[in-house]
Amino acid sequence: MSGSLATLLATQRRRHRRTWRQAGLCAALAAVASVALLGVSGWFLASAAAAGGAGLAAATAFNYLLPSACIRLLAILRTGARHGERLLGHASALRSMAHLRPMLFDALCAARGRRAPAAAAAASSTTTVTTGEATTALMQDLRTIEDHLIRGTAVRGALAALACGAALVALAGWPALLVLAMAALLIAASIRHLSRRARAAARAVREATGALKEELGRLAAADVELRCYGLESWAHARIAASSRTIEVHQGRLARVDGWIDAVLPAVAGLAVAATIALTWQAGAPLAALAALAMLMALEGLGPWTRGFAQRGAVQVATRHLDRLLDPQRTADATATATPCGPSVVPDHESPHVAPCIDLRRPVRAHLRAGDRIALVGPSGCGKTTLVEQLLGLRPIDPGTVLVDGVDLADHDLDPDLLRRAFAWSPQDALLLGATVRENLALAGADIDETAMWLALRDAS
Repeated sequence: MSGSLATLLATQRRRHRRTWRQAGLCAALAAVASVALLGVSGWFLASAAAAGGAGLAAATAFNYLLPSACIRLLAILRTGARHGERLLGHASALRSMAHLRPMLFDALCAARGRRAPAAAAAASSTTTVTTGEATTALMQDLRTIEDHLIRGTAVRGALAALACGAALVALAGWPALLVLAMAALLIAASIRHLSRRARAAARAVREATGALKEELGRLAAADVELRCYGLESWAHARIAASSRTIEVHQGRLARVDGWIDAVLPAVAGLAVAATIALTWQAGAPLAALAALAMLMALEGLGPWTRGFAQRGAVQVATRHLDRLLDPQRTADATATATPCGPSVVPDHESPHVAPCIDLRRPVRAHLRAGDRIALVGPSGCGKTTLVEQLLGLRPIDPGTVLVDGVDLADHDLDPDLLRRAFAWSPQDALLLGATVRENLALAGADIDETAMWLALRDAS
């Protein structure tokens, strides 16, 4: 992780450092107890069976009390350590998220709605989102980060499981220990390769979904023209083609996820079979000990592999939340990366000298009273963003707009004040399904009938 979110999470980790360490210790204890429990159980059962098969004297002489007590102790230790890991790990993650959520909520729903458009755009990978979509994306990203925090102890548990498994497997000889090392390396390499493919497939699904959404928006906006020219079938075919593209990418993602789920049990099964074959001559008890310890040591890698496979989703969620937490940095990065920008073309030179507006970024122009301008540029280069900044719908970047030499970014101006200085007549003038009087009353609760008639006369 990098950026604002990583800084906040690092602060929370330092704040709850003691709890995180305790959770990691419990995870390591649970892993060691699990491996030792199954390994000792396998040795005990195989030894008891061998003693029973050797005759009454051997069975009577076999000490089953000490191994039984050891197995019971390991079972209690495993249960307690797992409970401690869940309790401490979840508590630390939930406390960290409890501090993070209000910051994100404040960024998404800033006072007077000045930052709402920017926050909504930052919360989604698509260009046009509704408030509900932005909130849904935000909650999904938060759940992803929360799961990542909860899995924070997986690495310690995996290392402890491998260490304990190696110690027990080594009792049966170095060939079994070599099998464990090769199996662990094979699992790690396979998961890493498959995770890259999963991230690529997930990215393709997101892009295809965004393309379908954009296509649906364009076609829905042109529904009248489509019906007029009999192009409904053409529109249906385009939507179906986009849907099939999503289906293909989703199938690829599902297949990769299936391979990720199959790697660990498949490699573990082959490793156990190889261990039994290599250690059988050392006796059934040691072979059972090594095989079951091998199985549990590799199974201990499960939480780590699942967390590693989800790393792509964590990276995407981190980027979204970073843009939401620091919209100014995102705007600067976008302005730097965008090769084009809108240009302001004065219609004529006005003789008036004051008041004047200086536009510095993303355009550069000196506008005086009476000037008539055209704001032109390719789609996506910032024309709407500039207008929304002037209206107070987005935060104004420092050095962007100066009025009589005063940087508007240095003053927390009331949106009502800005909207009295900058009027906006959008190309889509929407009316409520109500009377003309009720629509005019939206301009102010205290508007009287005379003002309404004047407004109607000006609009005619």
